[in-house]
Amino acid sequence: MERLFAEHNITGTRIQAISAVPGILGCGKSHVKALSTPVPGETPIMVCEDDLIFTVSRAELDEIVEEFLSNAALDVLCLAYNLRAKPIPISQSLQITDNTQTTACYVVKPDAVPHIRQSFEASVEELTGGGDTKKAALDIVWKKLQGGKLIFAAPRKRVAVQRPGFSDIAETFVDYGV
Repeated sequence: MERLFAEHNITGTRIQAISAVPGILGCGKSHVKALSTPVPGETPIMVCEDDLIFTVSRAELDEIVEEFLSNAALDVLCLAYNLRAKPIPISQSLQITDNTQTTACYVVKPDAVPHIRQSFEASVEELTGGGDTKKAALDIVWKKLQGGKLIFAAPRKRVAVQRPGFSDIAETFVDYGV
């Protein structure tokens, strides 16, 4: 990730992931930790998992993020995503989604951070209590916020994907293609 960020000239604070069993619990705790890390002023937070690959140039990425940030109606931008329902195009670059999975890379505006963090904390609590991982995963639990409390957007052109490899969550080699 450090090499990827250096290649794209992306700076920020790297959060050490939290290891837990099952792996999905560590993932959840890591996202809560990332969203709990103080940032200066009204700064959006971009969270990227360690298996991310950007599929566009930094300039293309910047254009999409800037369009998202300039649209006051949008709260969360899923740069890597798995759309589970037909999105609604809102521009040449962005679409609104109310049923997306994958927390591999997303940008959250400051006002939305507490809502996403609370959603992820509920996921961690459910997983800690032995909840069903298919229902308690971060990217399933945050669907309760999509299209209701918060407006989620995704680029119309795929800009980031999860790198194929061993998944601590699935405990096997995975290639989601998203």
